[in-house]
Amino acid sequence: MAKSINEFGNLESAVSYISKIAKYSAWQCHTKDFIQYEPLSGVLVGILSNITGLSIFTTSYLPIPYMIYCLALLCIFRILYYNNIKLISNNNLIYDILIFFILFVGIYAFICKFVIGKFYVFEYHGIFLVYVLFSYYLLLRLVVTNNKNIINKILLILILIFVANLFTHYNYPLTLTGGLLIFMIVYKILKYLNIEIINKELAASFKKIIILFIILLTLQNFYFVNLEHTKGLFETFTMLVNTLITKLVGSSSSSGVIMQKSGYIFNYQWMFVRKWWHILFVTTSVFMLLFIAVYYLKHKNLKPCSLSYFYTLIFGRDATWMYSYFTHYGGNLSFYLPNGWLLNSLIMTPILQLLNSKDKLWNKLGKVFLGLSIILTILLLLDSTFEAHFAISGSSPFPYQVRNDGVSLFNFLITNVDKPQIIVGSLESSSALYSYLAFYDLVKLEYVFPKPALGYMLIPGIKKHKSVEEIYYSMKKDKVSKFILTKYELDNGFFGGLTVAPLTKNETKKLKNILEANENIIYDSGKAKLFDFNY
Repeated sequence: MAKSINEFGNLESAVSYISKIAKYSAWQCHTKDFIQYEPLSGVLVGILSNITGLSIFTTSYLPIPYMIYCLALLCIFRILYYNNIKLISNNNLIYDILIFFILFVGIYAFICKFVIGKFYVFEYHGIFLVYVLFSYYLLLRLVVTNNKNIINKILLILILIFVANLFTHYNYPLTLTGGLLIFMIVYKILKYLNIEIINKELAASFKKIIILFIILLTLQNFYFVNLEHTKGLFETFTMLVNTLITKLVGSSSSSGVIMQKSGYIFNYQWMFVRKWWHILFVTTSVFMLLFIAVYYLKHKNLKPCSLSYFYTLIFGRDATWMYSYFTHYGGNLSFYLPNGWLLNSLIMTPILQLLNSKDKLWNKLGKVFLGLSIILTILLLLDSTFEAHFAISGSSPFPYQVRNDGVSLFNFLITNVDKPQIIVGSLESSSALYSYLAFYDLVKLEYVFPKPALGYMLIPGIKKHKSVEEIYYSMKKDKVSKFILTKYELDNGFFGGLTVAPLTKNETKKLKNILEANENIIYDSGKAKLFDFNY
């Protein structure tokens, strides 16, 4: 995206060019969607490349977002820590240590889930997460401050970040609006019960920005264009409820198929920990919502801490993400709260309020919830550690070793293609090839069409892949020109996409044998093989 914008010198010409060449469901087609609807990350990379003199490829791998994550996480940690400490009576050192531990695990979880093995560097994922973290910080500042001038300034910055994200990543604007709506529904219910969780001025401001966000969402129709194929709202919701029940009480799930075939040695332990963190957190948060409301109905002289119900905003955002993900991917669902790292920290605030009660019954109830919070934190710690180990061990869909192996043949491939060809590989190798095209003249985008193998592997509606023979014949039928297979994939397995189970090591070798028996190996670097299909 950044390469084409810099080459043409303007966004309009770049959009026209990419739209003209995008085909074959290749990565160019992915770029077409983003350059049309969400070009800001490409514009930023292009500008920084021009300023620094670095190549587009090098610029896109600058760890700038990682450094900003540290600052944003520190700001979030600080505001949560000091506001929670205020709730502790008599400066209890044990509670102080527990608060620090729970918040620290939250930061650790974010790093394990969004930094290690993800390579969300200076591209749209990395930039999007910077916006998200600072939005969380600003929202936290909003609910803990009473200064109108500061509130107005924060609201203005939030709106600017929202607008920037409209043109960076489709996910956040939609899900933040959903989170704010759910938070305001909770606010209205509690207000009806005479429980004021935020002041009237802030509530009025939230109403205004929700209306503004909904209006702004109509400017960014990328997500809604992609949701056109989905079924009706009620039917989709019913499917979602049934799927959630199946995943919670069933003996297995379709998402488990992907993990089982990834070859990760702690697969069952990790899925057990993740499943029970989610079940326990949802249960705890629902009961906490009810008990803290009853507590303030019983103690009308007490004013709720402004952060008591903030977790409903983040929970609402994650619920909106789950629903939109479910509809967008045609019934594929990951029962997953992406912001568990923050939710686990936020649930501590209402617990501390119960612990601070002089009423023995409520104090004991607070201790029960504190015990649950400690268990949740330990489960989150294990879940995050498993996720980091999953990436480090090379079992994830994005092993950096695949990218390194693929580079050994990319130059040969790109320089020897003189007509449009579909080049199929794993999710990581095809993506690496596409990014490597930034080193060459723009015209190479018209000849080299990298494409992940997802479409050839996927059985609609489930996450199990086709047989190896069917995958081969699907590629043959689609007139695939070339296929990349790296040594690392032969030794560890082959990921064609995120929504389909990978080929195991033995299945990958079987595919290699079929290709060797029927097609030509035109290049073998020792780290990767390039197969040329015969027609």
